Amino acid sequence: MPSLQTNLEYNDKSIIIWRKGTAEDPYKPRADSLPIINGLITLLEIPSETHKVQISGFTEVAHELYRKKVSLEENEFLVDYANGSIQFHPMHEGVTLVSNYLGKGKILYPASRIYAMVQRNPDIVITLQDYIDSLSTLSLELNLKLVEINNAISDAVQAATSANIAADNAAEAAFSAEQAAQTALDAAASTVVIRQDSVDEFDDLLTTYPSPENGWQVTLNTTGDVYRYDGVVSHQWINIGNLLGGTIPYVSENSDGLLHKEDYRNFVLRTVVFQFPRILSQGVQNALIKIPFDGIITKAYSSCSESGLSAPIELSIEKVAGAEFSNNGVWDNLLAQNLIIPAGMKESNLPVIGDIEVNQGDYFRINVLQLDNNIRGVTVQIDINTKYTATN
Repeated sequence: MPSLQTNLEYNDKSIIIWRKGTAEDPYKPRADSLPIINGLITLLEIPSETHKVQISGFTEVAHELYRKKVSLEENEFLVDYANGSIQFHPMHEGVTLVSNYLGKGKILYPASRIYAMVQRNPDIVITLQDYIDSLSTLSLELNLKLVEINNAISDAVQAATSANIAADNAAEAAFSAEQAAQTALDAAASTVVIRQDSVDEFDDLLTTYPSPENGWQVTLNTTGDVYRYDGVVSHQWINIGNLLGGTIPYVSENSDGLLHKEDYRNFVLRTVVFQFPRILSQGVQNALIKIPFDGIITKAYSSCSESGLSAPIELSIEKVAGAEFSNNGVWDNLLAQNLIIPAGMKESNLPVIGDIEVNQGDYFRINVLQLDNNIRGVTVQIDINTKYTATN
């Protein structure tokens, strides 16, 4: 495990997370894809000087030779192994390169030691911590102002509510006999029913009866839903219920129709999903899923939010029976052909599934056989057609 070192003699200390480079705590292989800005790349970790930095198409220049040359050639780079920065020829400005190296660890600096020059003549320098402190103060002041604004809004809403109540009372007092009579007429009109011929779909209802009258009632042959046209209030077709009446046949292999609930339970498609925001290393991942049903695997596929740059990612789905899980049983690969997301792509191939049967209590896990460290947001989805049991 990396050791933690701090400069304890300072109040705002820097923090160094350092690996020992031993078999128990080895350096970590890295492949950082970073742009060249102002002629430099700053690696995400401090590289091992013993193992050097490798960049395709470029040659590293030793510091002794650089002092004699003063400038770099177009295919050369210079590494500062103290802080992890790499210097390039100016012609490569803005180009993104992949740097391969063994990472020793990181140096983390406090915000009080990150400065910004805000004026010249005379120079005025403030730190990132100064910005953070000033933003905290500003946030507190804004919160206080927001409380004042909310109180003002609340008072205004209360005043408006009082005015609305007074207006409603005045309107209710002015309610006339004519309005009461109209209400009675509308209520009578809402009970009118004039049955019309049925149609197949709701869209057919709109085309068959483009100018309906109040009370027209039509049944849809495909669903049994009953619609009544409200010509008094909404002036729309309103669903008032369902009257199948045996008019819709049950589904068969030759025609559409209704499905028995007993048959529906036998054909429920369920999905098992593994999600990995970031895969750090090859091998078996820590996520496990216990399957609570019997079924048959119909499909498996994978995708990612950020694709690999130089190599594909290859995944296998492994299964062990529930009875063997606690006894460290053998995990078997379900796939005869593994899931592969090629470099530069975001979706996998459709693999060949070798073992399609799933039993209740089985455990699933994901094994990463090949990895590009740049890939992010990997999802593995397994579709299972379940068989109905009493526990479903």
